[in-house]
Amino acid sequence: VDACLVPVGLLYCDREALNRFLSRRKQIVLPSPSDRGNWVHSGEGYEAQLVCIVHAEPPAEVLWFRDTLRLDSTERRIMEVRGSRHTLLIRKVQSSDFGNYTCQADNQIGKAKQSLELSGKPNPATFRSHPMGRFRDSYNITWAVNSYTPIEEFKLYFRKLPLGSQP
Repeated sequence: VDACLVPVGLLYCDREALNRFLSRRKQIVLPSPSDRGNWVHSGEGYEAQLVCIVHAEPPAEVLWFRDTLRLDSTERRIMEVRGSRHTLLIRKVQSSDFGNYTCQADNQIGKAKQSLELSGKPNPATFRSHPMGRFRDSYNITWAVNSYTPIEEFKLYFRKLPLGSQP
């Protein structure tokens, strides 16, 4: 047992007890999502994996929510844990599955949350053609889009740049 007293917000310990106390600082860490890391793309009838990486000491209980509703495992919705990786697997995605999800990690120290969006919308288009065309009066534009559903329409906006300016 460490001999530490905390009267009026001050911590009194001998050096050895203080070092043991500080080495056991507890925390929960949910990494921030990277570029589009909180956006999960899927389609109706497909599978979706929502992943939350949790580093916690002491270990945390991780709960999944859809909006504010706590989720339980079902035949279509499976929760898996492998080390610090917590996965919500949704089989045969339905349109009602699209929306906002939250993983929440709780331990004795506190709680942390990370939000994810499951979307059926296509990924943003990426242009494959070079910004500067080879011809003065015509230009071929090529792009690619990752989508689980057929694209019904593309809208392309363009503007003429003054001579000598960069795109």
